[in-house]
Amino acid sequence: MIQIREEPVPKCKYPPKRRLTLSHFVVSKKLARTFTQVKFVKEKSVFKLWKEDTAETAKNCLRHDFKYWKCTKFLKDPEEYKDVTEVIKKHFSSLKEIFLQFVAKGGDPPDIKQLDFLEFCQSSGITDDIITASILDIYFTATNFEESDQGGNDDRALIRFEFLEILVRIVRGKYIETKKMNSLGRGLEKLIVEHVILVKDVHYTWQKFREDHLWTFHVNELFEANYHLLE
Repeated sequence: MIQIREEPVPKCKYPPKRRLTLSHFVVSKKLARTFTQVKFVKEKSVFKLWKEDTAETAKNCLRHDFKYWKCTKFLKDPEEYKDVTEVIKKHFSSLKEIFLQFVAKGGDPPDIKQLDFLEFCQSSGITDDIITASILDIYFTATNFEESDQGGNDDRALIRFEFLEILVRIVRGKYIETKKMNSLGRGLEKLIVEHVILVKDVHYTWQKFREDHLWTFHVNELFEANYHLLE
């Protein structure tokens, strides 16, 4: 016989009411009162540890991704490799944001599962008679192959440097091997501008969401009062 034990659910606390400072000033010989507006200060909030992207963090991300992706295995021409990395650098901010959007959409961070990646390719118009679901499956498997164990890197999903790598593989199949283009760098630029970037406008910009709705005085008060439940 199964015994069911009832346990009390922790109640959400609401932040205590704060007494606002009153300041007085004279306007047109009349005494007026105004409340001093309480401003949100991120550095003093529960969000203080969040690090915003900078040129330096982007450079570190790229250094990491170029170290671990396998494009060096199949791009033997140094000039061709340089062209590809320059295009990635140029669009990295958008590519990183789109990657995170589909990670969040799948609900299983920190990577994109295969079905979610297929949805990305379909919604961006990458898939066609050449880049089919079966071809993407081949690229997906090749991209996930690891010559040495990488702890935490799921072999059935794409982390960020693998997401960048598979885009390069798609360019080879879509433009280079079909003789539609003879430059991998220009092909990658075309793929990003005409397909990948298009899905960016469909989703909400996460940083804008933080600044407009999350990083506010009242949200911080609520989180702060219930921080013990969130840890």
